[in-house]
Amino acid sequence: MRRSCDRVHAKLQRVLHRTRAAGLRIAIALALSACADPAPPRPNVVFVLADDLGYGDIGVYHEDQTGRPPVVPTPNLDSLARAGMRFRDAHSPAAVCAPSRFSALTGSNPQRSRIWGTWRATQESALIQRWRHRSVGELLQRAGYRTAFLGKLHLGGDFRDQRGAVYRGRDLSQLDLEQPFAHGPREHGFDYSFVSPDGIQGPLYAWFENDRWAPLSEAARGLHGARFAERSRLESLGAGHPAARAGPLVRGAHGDSNWDPRIAGPLLARKAVAFVEDHAERFPDQPFLLYYASQALHWPTTPPAEFAPGVAVAGRSGLGARSDMLIELDLQVGAILDALERLGLARETLIFVTSDNGAWGFEAGAPQPGLRSEIEAGHDATGGLRGRKATIWEGGHRVPLIARWGDGSAAGSCIPPGRVSDELVSLNDWVATLYDLTGQEMEEMQAMDAASLVPLLLGSAAPALPLHPFLILQGGGASGGLVPKREIRSRAIRAGSWVLTLDGEGETSGLYDLASDPRQERDRRLEPEQRERVRRLRALFAHHDGPRDARSTQRFEAARRTPLPARCRGSAAAG
Repeated sequence: MRRSCDRVHAKLQRVLHRTRAAGLRIAIALALSACADPAPPRPNVVFVLADDLGYGDIGVYHEDQTGRPPVVPTPNLDSLARAGMRFRDAHSPAAVCAPSRFSALTGSNPQRSRIWGTWRATQESALIQRWRHRSVGELLQRAGYRTAFLGKLHLGGDFRDQRGAVYRGRDLSQLDLEQPFAHGPREHGFDYSFVSPDGIQGPLYAWFENDRWAPLSEAARGLHGARFAERSRLESLGAGHPAARAGPLVRGAHGDSNWDPRIAGPLLARKAVAFVEDHAERFPDQPFLLYYASQALHWPTTPPAEFAPGVAVAGRSGLGARSDMLIELDLQVGAILDALERLGLARETLIFVTSDNGAWGFEAGAPQPGLRSEIEAGHDATGGLRGRKATIWEGGHRVPLIARWGDGSAAGSCIPPGRVSDELVSLNDWVATLYDLTGQEMEEMQAMDAASLVPLLLGSAAPALPLHPFLILQGGGASGGLVPKREIRSRAIRAGSWVLTLDGEGETSGLYDLASDPRQERDRRLEPEQRERVRRLRALFAHHDGPRDARSTQRFEAARRTPLPARCRGSAAAG
């Protein structure tokens, strides 16, 4: 009876939100009173993970840093931030994508799996390295959610060769793509998936739906499942296009002969909208999780000519392909928001938008070719921070983080609109947030570095203790021309406003107080009065930097579930 009443309550709340007829509203209100005190709500969840989106890329973050209007417009992302909460001290666990993507799915730092990331499609899945890591998809399936994973995977898997054996080598021409791969999203908590194993930078260059190759054209089948992508990909883009300079990343790359990175964003957005529409029609009483890993803004910067008929992208910013892809990312988010609004789901959906690491390609004040026009126009993708993707500096791992739950009005929002938080938080934390919202016990070896954001999101008073007394952070595990050799495999520990950096040999390389020196221009490690601080931070780092070292956050227990205020009960389907 209780569950039935909860379901009726959720349906009536949705109808009440949509109707304007006074008589019907009174009847619904009376029916709601008969089903008082519904179970805690289970919101739909949309998690948008951008690729190489910098701290200063989104309009509202640009305005924070400069006090000026954005150079590259991001109206959908800005509206999300103004209708919810944005964080100004959020960090990806790593300054490159593959290790951060493991963390985004599990709530554990990269060293709990393959520390520097699982980069090749044919490597063993990061989700079973050292032990089986429970994904956020599995977590929400246990809570009754229908789940979907769209976009870049970058976690490895079990692909088979033409003899049917699992293949771990680098010669991707040995693969038989007609065979499904194992340890993909379907085996790790996702009811539906549409993914590229390594994003648009590949290889391999192909899309997989529910862990089976999804050819872009039936004509692509044959030759053991797929054909080499090099010629069609490069000739379709033209010799002058940035992707044509891909060199060894493209030569000999295996994949769909119709592969074209320009269609990735519009294709993913259509798949996302289709999933939401299908869910609303067939599963109206069940909440959903949409994990949306966009290809934007990763190299090769290949914006489409049009995002949709009549909606131009390429050339639209006037600042080059990277800025065009920022506009495309905003359009992707807008397409998902429009679908939620059209289907009456916006008010009962919790949305996160963040990035896997900082912006690539330059350090503030020292732009590389191709990005100079952004700098000269006043758009600094790092938000004025030192460093960029793959570096241990703030520009490598401080990322935007936006959360909205509700319709953007004070009465219709669980997260009060227009809030800004300067709390130190991690990309891992959205996982612990869902443990909290669904009231599930966190197992001992799961989500080991995640803290629930629910108290912050609800507008409660600032916590007496920080959510993260410290964060373990890492740079890139390889150079690829992105960082000097001495910075490869650099790591850091952040405690309060202080950050201690260590080089690839584990030697202390810097100590900075971000409260007084946010650009990290003054290294204080050699100051006599800082010797004890350096010693304590190094000891704390050593106690938490290994795969089986102690948790960095408290394990969530259902008894500590955060009570939700009354306004949240009208913002989500009941459980």
